[in-house]
Amino acid sequence: MRKPLLFVPLAVLALWAHPASADEKELRAVVEKAIKAHGGADKLNKYLASTASMKGKVHIMEMSLDFTGEVASFLPDKLKVTVEVQVANMTFKTIRVLNKNKGWEKANDKLKKFNKDEMAEAREELHVNELTARLTPLLQKEYKLEGLGEVKVNDKPAIGITASRKGYRDLLLYFDKKSSMLVKTERQAKDEMGQDIKQESFFSDYKDVSGLKVAHTLKVKREDKDFVEATISDVTFATKLDDDTFAEP
Repeated sequence: MRKPLLFVPLAVLALWAHPASADEKELRAVVEKAIKAHGGADKLNKYLASTASMKGKVHIMEMSLDFTGEVASFLPDKLKVTVEVQVANMTFKTIRVLNKNKGWEKANDKLKKFNKDEMAEAREELHVNELTARLTPLLQKEYKLEGLGEVKVNDKPAIGITASRKGYRDLLLYFDKKSSMLVKTERQAKDEMGQDIKQESFFSDYKDVSGLKVAHTLKVKREDKDFVEATISDVTFATKLDDDTFAEP
């Protein structure tokens, strides 16, 4: 079972050589306001390392399974996700590690390296996770922003923006109109069978951690069906994490 990766991407150079339109300037203003609401660019760019715990349910193969997990990330290219899932009074443990251009998955005692397709999908997920965790990359010239208008997210008005960058899939981001907090993302992903699917992530219950606003509730839907419901806790930020954290499991 593939787990959604949280926080961190790999960088690729690609320049958009065109002047910003009036609409783009307005959208950049929306992003700038969101960056400020989440704690400000200085803090978002300072704390490149983070750890967190999580627990909740994952819905798969018509089952609703309890899980717990831990996440460690070091932007832009290191991530470790440990997940334990309860199935019929049995515990299955999976460790996924991304370390620059290498990746591994250890399921119980079986270890395997990521193949080409798995690394490509991990790269996409890491790209999304940095944008949602930091927001500041959205203002870089590599990104083109397009408006989606005003929509309702959880019955509240939100402003939608499509972020496009060469070499990556588009990411749709929705910011609460009143608070400017990120409340939803939408993108094309791949399921456990490698099939293209629509994946939506909903963020709520924001709390202050080291001067940053962090969502402590995450809900993920695939093709409009519940996939993951998680509560985030014990969030910490730092400027770096030890390399040993991201060693082969």
